Amino acid sequence: LELVTEGTGSGGTMVYSLSKDDPTDPYLEEIPTGFNAGVYTVYYKVKGDDNHSDSGVGEVEVTISPKTVKDPTIELFDGNTPLVNYIYDGNKKEPEVVVKDGSTVIDKGEYNTVYSNNRNAGTATVSITDKPGGNYTVTGSATFVIEKANIVFNPAPTAANITYDGKAHELLVPGKTSGGEVWYALNSPTTTYTAAIPQATDAGTYTVYYKVVGDKNHNDLTVRPVPVSIKRKPLTAITIELTS
Repeated sequence: LELVTEGTGSGGTMVYSLSKDDPTDPYLEEIPTGFNAGVYTVYYKVKGDDNHSDSGVGEVEVTISPKTVKDPTIELFDGNTPLVNYIYDGNKKEPEVVVKDGSTVIDKGEYNTVYSNNRNAGTATVSITDKPGGNYTVTGSATFVIEKANIVFNPAPTAANITYDGKAHELLVPGKTSGGEVWYALNSPTTTYTAAIPQATDAGTYTVYYKVVGDKNHNDLTVRPVPVSIKRKPLTAITIELTS
């Protein structure tokens, strides 16, 4: 932007500079221009001709005000890909932010970016505010979704290795889950579930059902069966007594 309108001088040529006495910024006929918002001082004088000497130096202060963007477009990206949703993994999510004034991309150095509620499943927010002394007055926000993760077992529950000994034993070796709480039922998927692993004493075949009740960051895991056998105790010594 030209910082001043062209002036005229009698007996010479009007010249301008952005520095009053700096020899590296000489007075020129071209009107000085400014790009960034800020306060500029334009110095001017009439450069005399063969019959006139130079005039004294005058000055005028010029302000380029920041542009106010009332309704910026805020676009979110996961790397170079437009963001859809994230899946919860325990880490904070900070998508790339592109702010536009219409179709013009605003430089990232013009604004601050703040993320909130961006670790757990739910709706997260990214907010932008302009930096002092910049070229834009711009504020706004956008939201993105962190979806619940599916339950993952590592390892999954497995059948316990049990041989009958007259005592009650837990029928499963519990697994390790990524989240939620594991509940168990014995022999029927529709019976009452409890947090305790089912136990049994007698030799035979059983089915233990387990499911996971998800938490705020994990989906429920549907019912899964595990067949379990308590083996019969082998006879190692037999005594036969005869009676008369």
